[in-house]
Parts: sequence; structure tokens; C-alpha cells
Amino acid sequence: MFGSFAASVPSTGVVYNYLESTLVQKGFVKCYDQPYSHYTSSADLNACAGSELSLLEPRAHQMLMFYQLELLGLQSMSSKIHTPPLKRTMMQWEAPIDCSHRLCFHLDQQIGGYRAGCTVGLNGDSTWRKVIYKSPPSLPTCGVQYDYKESDLIQKGYVKCYEQPYSHATSSASLAACSGSEYVFVGAKKSMGASSFAIGAFGVTSNVFKSTYEQTNAVLDAGGAYWYRYPGRSFGFASSSTVNLHNCDYINLDCASRMCWHLDQYVGGYRAGCTVDLNYDSTWTKVIYSGKNLPTCSPVAVPSCGVLYNYPENALIQKSFTKCYDQPYSHATTSADLANCMGSSLVFVGAKSSSGSNTFALGAFGVSSNVMKITSSATQAFIDDGGAYWYRYPGWSFGFASSSSINLNSCDYNNPDCSHRLCFHLDLNVGGYRAGCSVGLNGDSTWRKVIYKGNYLNTCSPDTIATVESEHTTANKGQ
Repeated sequence: MFGSFAASVPSTGVVYNYLESTLVQKGFVKCYDQPYSHYTSSADLNACAGSELSLLEPRAHQMLMFYQLELLGLQSMSSKIHTPPLKRTMMQWEAPIDCSHRLCFHLDQQIGGYRAGCTVGLNGDSTWRKVIYKSPPSLPTCGVQYDYKESDLIQKGYVKCYEQPYSHATSSASLAACSGSEYVFVGAKKSMGASSFAIGAFGVTSNVFKSTYEQTNAVLDAGGAYWYRYPGRSFGFASSSTVNLHNCDYINLDCASRMCWHLDQYVGGYRAGCTVDLNYDSTWTKVIYSGKNLPTCSPVAVPSCGVLYNYPENALIQKSFTKCYDQPYSHATTSADLANCMGSSLVFVGAKSSSGSNTFALGAFGVSSNVMKITSSATQAFIDDGGAYWYRYPGWSFGFASSSSINLNSCDYNNPDCSHRLCFHLDLNVGGYRAGCSVGLNGDSTWRKVIYKGNYLNTCSPDTIATVESEHTTANKGQ
């Protein structure tokens, strides 16, 4: 049987005593398992192609090698593995140097075998096993999903395996009932009859349901969300690795991207995004779907508008956007303020010259998960599908520009293309800072910082805006 990594890994890349269960936990799928007496063919290898990683394993000798499959053989994936590709030639006898590190199957011959480490002459052996595992297909990196349609899961062949009100006490047995397929979608609906999930995420089943036993750290899955399962405490996900399970994740930062259910306790709950204390709520619903097909991320379509000027506020209202933040520039913006504006696919961030103004002096649309993503560069902002470059540096500032070049100290004080820049101090005891070329607004009580959130945008703005922007840009260039 398999042991653990008791021996050190040789420099050739060959490893020993590897637990088969570890492969299963990592989502690897067995694609070839035959006795050494079996005639291995290229067709057998091709059945294991189509994955980024494959793994060969002679089971009795407990020796493994990681490989990338090619049409005519096996090519090492690691620069540390110097074994040449296995080619369709007759077996050559080798000197017994490092014999324990060698594995070889006859290929496309009417003979089985041949070796598993120093054990050779296995051509007719029916006890030793030749085994190949392959990694699962790569999940699209969807991250945390909002307003995901339940019908899209059904169309993909996903099957509902758990559905209970938030008041239900979720157990490990509840999760185990959903572990029979490669992928899962875990989400929360505002009611049993709702047609879409307020929040949810896809993941590789073996990763999502893996016990973590860590109170402050969630683990990234290929689907783009960070998961935890702490038996006796809680189960859920977030958009970052930072959690605090006591018992459920009660962190408020980026609250819209957090979902947590109490696990193996005599209480339901706990949270669906920023909506918390759902332990006894019988309306909100906890749901899990399982499936074998690769999921499709919820489409977030946003035109590449770039930075907009003189944008009418009523255009946002007509597009069913909802105001989630409106404060004078003197207000000290916090990460909690931004978190209140998550939970929808899109956001509009802008500045008005006064509370009575019906237009934004400047503003920009963006995908919520991109706009609110934490960044760590003081000199580079990152492009979003909406066409603006965004940054969110907790303890410094939040904002956008029309190019990637910024200078955060602590807000963006770059002057080139000043009319395209907006910056709010973030998580500081000070307001401000800029709305285009108007700077030093830290104590200003007239200018307004405003954020709207919504889910659909088919056009950047009314037809007049393109003309207004062009004239605005031309006028500034002439100054």
C-alpha cells in the first residue's frame, strides 16, 4: 500500500511512498490502471492526454513521476527530471545505476512490462500495476459570482444536492451528499423561489470540501474563490484568503464577497454577503449543485467607456443602478463604505461638484470585483473592462485614472492628464482628495463622492456624452 513522503525526493524528480488519496484530494482522475502484463499502447496514453499534468505510478514499488503527455510518449514537465521521453523502440538494457529511480513500460508491442525501479522483467507479471492519473480540466477562474441564474446550472447538467433555509443546521453529512461529481456550485438565494443566486462560487469538489482547520486562512481553488471547511465551526468562501472563523467568518472587509454557513453545530446561519445573523432565518436559502461539466462564469458585460464627464445622474437611475455611497469630500471613506457597494456586477464611481448637481463632473463604470480588488502598487493602476484604470490601496486611497500611471502618496497626485483622475483617501482619518484637476478637497463639504451599483449596462452613456467628453478633453489640452 502507499505510505507518506517518508523518503526525500531525489534530484531526478522521482518521488516515493506517495499516498494515492492525495491524488484524489488534488482532483486527479485515474485514466489507466492495468497489470504489468498488459500491453500498453499509444491509445492508452492518449486516453490520459488533455490535462496539464499526468502522473505515472508503479503501485507495488511506491514510486511516482510527474509527466506531461505527448502523442508518442511521455515528456518530463520539470526541469529537475532528466529522464528522456519514452519512445517506441525496443527496450534497451540499462546499467544498474540509480535503478530505483527508473520506470519503463513497453509501448505498442505485443508484450507487457518492463520495470518498476530495480524490479525488472515484469513483462508477464499480473500483480504489479501500471497506473496513470491525470489532472482535471482547468476551471475557468470565475471568482465569487453575483446574481447567477439557477437555470444556467441546470442547462450545464448540474444537479441540486442540497437546498435548505438558512435556519437549517448544515452538517458534514450534508456536504458529503454533494461530493460525487468533479465540480460544485455553492450559493445563497434570497428565497427558495428566487431564480438567481445573490452570491455563489464554483470550485473543484475535492478542494471545496477539504477540511482546512484554519481559523484565519482560506485556500484558493482553481475557480477563483478562497474556501474553508472547518468541521465543528463553519464552511464557506471569500474573495481573499483572509477570514476569521469565530465560529463563522465575521470579517466586514469586502463583506459582499463572503458566504459562511455554520457546520456541525445545532444552529443554522450565518451570512450571505453583507447580510449576516441569518441563524434562524427561514427565507434565505442555502444551495449546492454538483456537476461534471466545466461551468460558465456569469457574464459581466460592460462597454469600454473609459473616464466619462458631465454624466447625468438620472441615466444611472434609468439603468436600474442604485446609490450605495454619497458623502461630501470631507468624509473619511473606509473599506466598509466600499463593501456596501459590492453585491452587484457593476459599479459607477464618480464626483459631483455639489449635492444639488444633476451630473457627475467625472466618473467611470467598472466590474465590481475588479474595481474593489485590493492592489499593492503605488505607481500602477490596473485596467478594467470598463476602460478605466483602477486602484484600491487600503490605508492609502481608492480611485481611477485614464492610464496605468499613478503616484499614491497617499492619494494620486500625478498632474499629467489631471482631468481624468479621481482619488478618495481610504481608511485614513481624512477626507478628500481629488476630482479631476480639483485637488486638496480633504475638508471640502461641497464636492460629493458618489458610488452606484447595478447589474446591466448596454451603452456607456446618452448619445450626447461622447461629444461632451471630446470637447472636454480638447479644452483641457488647450489650457
